[in-house]
Amino acid sequence: MPLSSRRILGSPIRTEGAAWRHDAVTRLSGVGRPGYACTLQSVEKSCWFRSCGQAWRSTQIEVARRFKANGRCDDGKATRRICGQRSQQAARKERLTLASDNSQTQIIACPTCVTLNRAPLSKLGAGGKCGRCGCELFAATAIELTTENFNAYALRPDIPLLVDFWAHWCSPCRQMAPAFAAAAPQLEPWLRLGKLDTQADQAVAARYAIRTIPTMLILKKGKEIARQSGVMPIQAIVLWARQALRS
Repeated sequence: MPLSSRRILGSPIRTEGAAWRHDAVTRLSGVGRPGYACTLQSVEKSCWFRSCGQAWRSTQIEVARRFKANGRCDDGKATRRICGQRSQQAARKERLTLASDNSQTQIIACPTCVTLNRAPLSKLGAGGKCGRCGCELFAATAIELTTENFNAYALRPDIPLLVDFWAHWCSPCRQMAPAFAAAAPQLEPWLRLGKLDTQADQAVAARYAIRTIPTMLILKKGKEIARQSGVMPIQAIVLWARQALRS
């Protein structure tokens, strides 16, 4: 097929066949007339394609600048090469972003069915629903802990567990119960709040050496990171828990 020559931005460009001539002139100048001598200003004004947006427009401007700097382009490969490079860079950036998001996830136990769910760390504040039962992962209430479900909430999830060890016969425990329940909306989703009856589940209380009630423990993967005994108002509970998480 015969080779022909066209001038774009004052530089000769070798093209092969009418298809590429029309494609090159249309892409770079936006005008379908062979031999149209476009300028960088005309490229910036005309190379705007809604289907691809700003990324395609900037690609065409970069192609035009390279043409002007290098003076030659063989068989129209520059445009496709630069577009391919941009696509690869965008795909690589997206993969890195997804990998970063996946590496910063938290395992959360559903308060209803105890199913473990994985959620991005950056979206914990936006709430979420259990993938199995569809219930809210954070219901702004303290859950009832028992010997059967204690390990599911204390050992496996990444969210620390704030446990209130109490008993029905304990008057100070009943006095602090409303304040503990009201602290849940302020501490979630960074803490899971739960109440454990030491009279009904003595094995768990013995495991953590609970001698007096009410006693609050903050557990991370089953390990104690903070302990507080005695009746506390709601603001004192929230302040103590937040300080314990920061330490």
